[in-house]
Amino acid sequence: LCVNFVAKAIGQIIMGLLAERWGRQPVFFLGSALYSVCALGCSSAPSVTWLLLLRACQGFGEASGDISVAVIRDILAPSERFRMNSTRWFVRFLVPAAVCSLGGPIVSRLGWRDFMVVLAA
Repeated sequence: LCVNFVAKAIGQIIMGLLAERWGRQPVFFLGSALYSVCALGCSSAPSVTWLLLLRACQGFGEASGDISVAVIRDILAPSERFRMNSTRWFVRFLVPAAVCSLGGPIVSRLGWRDFMVVLAA
């Protein structure tokens, strides 16, 4: 988990620079694809070393989701930004809480490898 957070922190800087250079949409889709591919890779990781490496790559891809803050700033009027950012932050904090609540039963029934497949979707 720590490897994922550190990679996401570093990834935010790099993804921001890439988004400024190549545009936000391609970087967002590339990051989303990287996240999903690495989640599938985690489900079949042959060792803990591979799992940690893939979780780091997954965190790096997850960092592209923060590009949405800039997109909201660019496309919405100032009066609408507050509502959209409130919704974004609500979802951002609700999803991890739901994953913690639902992840336990899923992992206990299917196993952690299948949970990584669920995360890839």
